[in-house]
Amino acid sequence: MRGFFLTVGVLAAVIAGIVYFNFGTLSPCGVLREKVRHSDALAAMLPDGLIDLAITAQFGALSPGRCIELLFNNQIAQPTAQPPQPVARPPTPPAPAAPPANEDAVREAIAAANDCKAKRLRGELPSRVASAKCSNPRIIC
Repeated sequence: MRGFFLTVGVLAAVIAGIVYFNFGTLSPCGVLREKVRHSDALAAMLPDGLIDLAITAQFGALSPGRCIELLFNNQIAQPTAQPPQPVARPPTPPAPAAPPANEDAVREAIAAANDCKAKRLRGELPSRVASAKCSNPRIIC
């Protein structure tokens, strides 16, 4: 009889060791919580309280017996085999082509800006604002 209890004790210790190694706890509700964490990447980042709240909302009040029942009935979702596929977005329409710039207008704008800049550097205009006001009438048509 003593050998039977020794064998059962050793078997229970081995099972407890395996459970503790896989889940980091011997509590049935702790094992259930870790099983939820292993089944969902988002749950892996959540604190215990939120996971317990989610389990309670889905399955009712938690007790050690209820947690064991949920574990043995395998009611916790298993990880999916494939990650979710991204949703295909419709192609974006090409941007409208900019009208070709009139090269003469560009040259005139650059010449006007340079003339007023030269006046500012010679001291004829007191500031950059005055330089911009000087060139604006020639640039804006």
